[in-house]
Amino acid sequence: MVVVSNTSPLHYLIAVEHVHLLEKLFAKVYVPPSVVRELSHASTPPIVRDWILERPAWLAVQPLAQPLAADLAVSLDLGEAEAIQLTEEKKADLLILDEWKGRVIAQGRGFALTGALGILGIAYQKRMIEDPVGVLTAMRAKGFRIHDQLVVRFQSLLQTRYAR
Repeated sequence: MVVVSNTSPLHYLIAVEHVHLLEKLFAKVYVPPSVVRELSHASTPPIVRDWILERPAWLAVQPLAQPLAADLAVSLDLGEAEAIQLTEEKKADLLILDEWKGRVIAQGRGFALTGALGILGIAYQKRMIEDPVGVLTAMRAKGFRIHDQLVVRFQSLLQTRYAR
């Protein structure tokens, strides 16, 4: 399975020390160079910067084969735009992306999507974590922005869709 990720899901999974879930679920995850730059930016928390500087082999940095598409460049942040284009170029099976505007564009292109919540739900279903709501709470404490209504919906999905 070919999987591409944007910055935000990686950032917050690293920050709460649950990024290992990506390797367990997918074996390899591709990111464009802009995601590495965003994760290593001076304003990024040290735990995230340190992790990306010594990134594991399962995280593959893949430059774009073509110049960034103009429609993506003008409507999205660079990390989102490059992740969407990399998904298209690699014909990836899944894009991990949290930001609403990027998700709308990716859905319009027919990409299979998940985000940090989806990763937590799948990991819970596969018994890789016991308390996905606790992990989400920790992510929110680190700055992960999510509407309270979506948290309630996630909790409901844990009891139905991701029920064990």
